[in-house]
Amino acid sequence: MIEILGNTKGSEYKAAEKLKTLFLDIWPDLGKSRDDRLVIFVGYMMHDARVKDIDLVIAGDFADNRTVQFPGRGGSQKTFKVKKFVIVVEVKGHDPRHVKFSGGNAFVKYSDSQDWGSATDQSRGQLHSFITHLKSKQIDSLFVSNLIFFTQLEHSDLPDDGLGNFIASTTPIEKILYNAHTQFATYKNKQPDEITMAYTSDDYCLNDLYKIMEEIHPTPLDRRRMDQIASAHWRRQWLEDIGKKQIIIRGRAGTGKTVALMQLADHAFRIHNKRSLLITYNLALVADLNRLKGLMGIPDGLTAGGISISTIHSLIGKLTRKMGINSNDFYNRFEDIKNEILDHVRQESVTQEDVEEYRRSSPRDFRFDVVFVDEGQDWPDNEIEILRWLFGLKNIVVADGVDQYVRTRTGSRPDNGNGWDRGLESDAFVRRNLRKGVRMKNNLAVFMADVAWHVFKLDKWDVDPNDKAVGGRVLVLEGDLASRPDVYKELYAQARDEGNFPIDMLACVPPYMVDGSKECSVVGENYRNAGIECWDACSDRVRKEILPSKETVRIVQYQSSRGLEGWTVFLFRFDKFWDLKYQEGLKEGESLRDMFPEDYARRYAGQWMMIPMSRAIDTLVINLGHEDSAIKNDLLRIHKKGEHDCIEWRKL
Repeated sequence: MIEILGNTKGSEYKAAEKLKTLFLDIWPDLGKSRDDRLVIFVGYMMHDARVKDIDLVIAGDFADNRTVQFPGRGGSQKTFKVKKFVIVVEVKGHDPRHVKFSGGNAFVKYSDSQDWGSATDQSRGQLHSFITHLKSKQIDSLFVSNLIFFTQLEHSDLPDDGLGNFIASTTPIEKILYNAHTQFATYKNKQPDEITMAYTSDDYCLNDLYKIMEEIHPTPLDRRRMDQIASAHWRRQWLEDIGKKQIIIRGRAGTGKTVALMQLADHAFRIHNKRSLLITYNLALVADLNRLKGLMGIPDGLTAGGISISTIHSLIGKLTRKMGINSNDFYNRFEDIKNEILDHVRQESVTQEDVEEYRRSSPRDFRFDVVFVDEGQDWPDNEIEILRWLFGLKNIVVADGVDQYVRTRTGSRPDNGNGWDRGLESDAFVRRNLRKGVRMKNNLAVFMADVAWHVFKLDKWDVDPNDKAVGGRVLVLEGDLASRPDVYKELYAQARDEGNFPIDMLACVPPYMVDGSKECSVVGENYRNAGIECWDACSDRVRKEILPSKETVRIVQYQSSRGLEGWTVFLFRFDKFWDLKYQEGLKEGESLRDMFPEDYARRYAGQWMMIPMSRAIDTLVINLGHEDSAIKNDLLRIHKKGEHDCIEWRKL
């Protein structure tokens, strides 16, 4: 069989369709073969590598040699046999006027730049990153070749009849395979006119690679998100403000701030050809955003002018290396390193001319037209100053989550703003407010508002329920939910009947449930023992990996849940997390000499609780212990009032 997996939009997908047609032209039976498999994967993501994405990965594994004829010298025909192969392909859709060849290298120029970039170096970087990525997956006996596909060139436009790794829209498949083959001296010469293309040992198969490349169909939840993005009333004025003033998008949990950033970035590219960097501090959110971006068919980085997603730590690390600053013990010295960068800036030992050189020499890292900042309420002043120095004040768009603080103290920020607008003239920035709840179904939004006002004393909670999204339920479970994977299976079966997959489920756990020695959570360990596939981002290593498949349930710590969402969301030992945050708030209130430290602590903890509570779309599962607790009594009181028919309370 022959399949196209991955993204189904954009120029890369069209290139994959072209290649599929070429393969079927020479091997018409391949489409129905049960013994042979050829996969063309579009938009292969590698979050553990320096180069994050590859336009196309072609992998073929044939039970028996497939034969093509290739013209040899003097008009003779060579028999070219194909057995197993893997090829990474960089797709270039440049107009012929923006492509040139010199010294065996290919160079391309983007329409908004005078600089020529090396497509050859870019392709080579993809190849090396892919090989490194395969080794990290214990696939280390596989040879990989690389090609550059110029979709707007004819084969006759290529130098030396396409020798090397260049192919064009009219290059025959025999030539494409031969160009890939000649990059290695590992093939077997059976006889002078017979060559077998087999990039692995005879007993090796590509099943491990195919497993990694397993197709992830957009789930119904993903489609709903995509439909929401496509049908949302587009705020054109917001887009027109980019480059003229800093934009601050404000809204509480569930109002769609992150989706708004993705919408703006996508439109900025498609309408104005602006390349964007979306930056956050949350590694779990980076994985989720990359998944969302892939499902939207949005390209990465400079390759096609799309959206690159990164953490602030990654950006600062790259800048540190460029500036020659000592990066030893990077994470423990993070604050000192940022301040050292700013010392160089203020002393003008590095200038804007240096920044321009960074952009020219490392465009994938620094050459962006717009920077979108997620969870801007948490950014300290030194990071804000560095971003403005690198990219310019007017090229920054910030999503500001009201009452959603993770990295800084809640009490350190006044209600009227934070470092993003402090000290700026009124015409230098603009605030855009989001009030409508776009994530939660109506019942959940009403329940959350009640909890915010009457339990957490958050009297400024102002999210308007979405009347068009009817339904939603709250399930409160007393007992040891972590040891009951059968409850997950029960609720997943219900979600599955509505067209969802495990990846549409999200579990949040408190810190005490994380076993550092095992690099996993108690929930993740119990789920795996019960045969449930998990992406347990409680492990630093796992957080950096791409979500493996739609059959994987996501597990994160409470403090990493912001920005994520799920059809069904499990909040394990919600009371323990409340106790932890209440005690933190009490200490902070006392240190600030607040007149009512208990009230301060309740609001502090409440702001934290609203973050994981607002992750759910349809079903919110709140897990409490059997023992008595303040938060349990508060929730029970709301339940007994009988004003929320959506609440079901039961003991395990």
